[in-house]
Amino acid sequence: MLADAAEADDAALIAHILDRYHAEHRRQLPELLRLARGATPALAEALSRIAYEMEGHMRKEEDGLFPMILGGHDNLGMAVEIMRDDHEAHLERLDALLALPVAPGGEALRDALGRFAADLREHIRLEDEVLFPRCGA
Repeated sequence: MLADAAEADDAALIAHILDRYHAEHRRQLPELLRLARGATPALAEALSRIAYEMEGHMRKEEDGLFPMILGGHDNLGMAVEIMRDDHEAHLERLDALLALPVAPGGEALRDALGRFAADLREHIRLEDEVLFPRCGA
């Protein structure tokens, strides 16, 4: 666990993001999809799209942006802007997902969605407000 993200160096912050958020989303999403498939088709479809787009986004960070940050590249403005655009789209889709009804008896799904939403919002906040400003963007 990272005590203070603002005080952590880039390597520690990125390791925290990978371990705490990327890995956790990859654990959460299959279970959420399983629960959603038993709920409503609209919820399962919306969640499938989020899962697909998040996986692509996390790969772009893991394979591109994070190594560039750790390699000391400057002029990352365009790459960071693309990531921020993705973040905005993720949050819009998350809000739309959370507005969908959950069938009666879907407490486990509702609880899991709440944890996922909180994790995703904090993940995005750490990147947008702590990591990315260090990149000059």
